[in-house]
Amino acid sequence: MPPRTEWSLANRLRRRGLLATALITLLLSATVAVHYGGDMPELRHRSLHVLAERFATDAAEASRQGDWDVINKRHPIFSRHPENYYWAVTDAEGHIIAASPKRPSDKEIGIAADPFPDVWTSATEHGGWIGGRAIEGGGQGAFIVIEIHKDTAGLLPLLIAEEIFVHIILPVVPFTLLLLLGLDATLRQTLAPMRRLSDASAAIRPGQKFEPIDMADVPIEVSGIAGKLNESLTSLNAALDRERLFIAEAAHSLRTPIAAMKARLELDGEKTQPAHLKTDLEGLVRLTNRLLASADAARFSVNGASLVDLGELARSVVIQLTPVALAVSVDLGLESGSEVVTVTGDADALSQALVCLVENAVQFTPAGKQVTVKVSAAPPALTVEDSGAGFAAAGDNTLPRSAAGGGGVHAGLGLRIAQQVATAHGGELEIGAAPGGGASVSIRFTAAAP
Repeated sequence: MPPRTEWSLANRLRRRGLLATALITLLLSATVAVHYGGDMPELRHRSLHVLAERFATDAAEASRQGDWDVINKRHPIFSRHPENYYWAVTDAEGHIIAASPKRPSDKEIGIAADPFPDVWTSATEHGGWIGGRAIEGGGQGAFIVIEIHKDTAGLLPLLIAEEIFVHIILPVVPFTLLLLLGLDATLRQTLAPMRRLSDASAAIRPGQKFEPIDMADVPIEVSGIAGKLNESLTSLNAALDRERLFIAEAAHSLRTPIAAMKARLELDGEKTQPAHLKTDLEGLVRLTNRLLASADAARFSVNGASLVDLGELARSVVIQLTPVALAVSVDLGLESGSEVVTVTGDADALSQALVCLVENAVQFTPAGKQVTVKVSAAPPALTVEDSGAGFAAAGDNTLPRSAAGGGGVHAGLGLRIAQQVATAHGGELEIGAAPGGGASVSIRFTAAAP
């Protein structure tokens, strides 16, 4: 079995939230890049406009100082790429007042319109582009003109990246932070019932009664798990109750015969008869077997895989216990019709239950009387009738703990075993009075096997 890997649902949801935000940002960025990349004239216009706007302030200052070299120092793009980026300052007629050192020696610059517009761009005959704008504070009729032959400095990609950063990245960052904060608060609130469910499960301690988990605040997504856990806890509680009952019943049942044997040994001493001890020990062995059978029956369940012939089963039990009945002068008989009666169940468990009923009946039947095992077909049933004193509350549909006839310490165990086996087969144990007096105990099934 591979080792268990621990992981957090909250952390996984946070990571997926970040991943979704990153994917959305990438998609928007790609959309902006495609949009600007598909409109090259507009992109060139914007690049020239941005460059000229940054240039204009320094050009106005250089004009006032009469030192045009300030522009080359503050804008190294013209010195690093002198063959592809030029600048010039002109008057209203287009005469060059100052220019970058590497600019071609043209004395005039063709303009896009007359009069000279405040902002303009135009393509050149060499495949580049040129643009200009008025210089604020640079004197009457002063203009800045920038020409780009080839974009070797990557102004256009930088402009696209700047647009992505300004219009997508900057707005997305605070949105992402707010999203993560909201997601974290939502996760804490949403997962709170699951934490309570975990705490309730961790609070379960061995030996204590298991309290079911409160389903009022459990989400639908985990209600199935919580429900199954509650079913398991209910089953565990029932199993614990059965174990406690078995221990209490075993202690109560064993106390009397052991005390009797101890008293016999103390009273008789060396005069104790081996036969008496043998009888007591045999009774203790039978009682122990009943206790073990009771424990097995409490955990018994029917797989429904085999058919059981009730007539054959009853005949086998009667043959098995006939010597026991004869030893106490009890007539053990069987009444079964010619019809074959079958049920779905476990033959060994049903045989053990019938053995318990017959042994009880033989134990509480006076010598010379009868015990009869009957097999019925409608509905299917196994009935044991005796000629004893009957039960203290026969016919009240409850399971008596002792018989009115007295004498045996394990009658209650035998009846309990029979009841557990009957319940496991979907039937019931019915207690009543026999027609001729005595007790009648029946294992009744809901229906015969198809």
